Amino acid sequence: MINVYLVGRLGNQLFTYAMAEALRQRRGGHEKIVCYCDQITNMNWEITLKNYNIPNVEFVHGVKRPLGMTIQSVISSRFRRFFVKHKNLLDTRFYELCQRFLNSVGIVMEMGRYVDMRTPHTRNVLVKGGFQSVRYFEDVQPLIRKNLGVH
Repeated sequence: MINVYLVGRLGNQLFTYAMAEALRQRRGGHEKIVCYCDQITNMNWEITLKNYNIPNVEFVHGVKRPLGMTIQSVISSRFRRFFVKHKNLLDTRFYELCQRFLNSVGIVMEMGRYVDMRTPHTRNVLVKGGFQSVRYFEDVQPLIRKNLGVH
């Protein structure tokens, strides 16, 4: 299963969905994407992505997360704080090494700059971040456009 922290409004939601769909396809295309929308509903914003009726995507909020996802979330939060604090000191190579570690524990996290992502082979994957680069999902653009009803 691919678990996604969905944040922001439509633009951010679309980028994050596109990354999750790209991962889903790279992992065989048979999994469900579960979008946790608590941050959106807490801001009284709309989960606009719901309006697209995307196949294999479920939107949830106000539910308890599985233990594995909670552990992944704690790990990703610690990394995010480190990267925000030291962003001017770190080079892309270090980001890539950290991403390899995160991928090995099933986390795909955008860390403020584009780095090549590896496809995690863990049972569950946590997707967290903005992924505002087409390079993350350009290989599955036609499928994403089809799922969104965009030609």
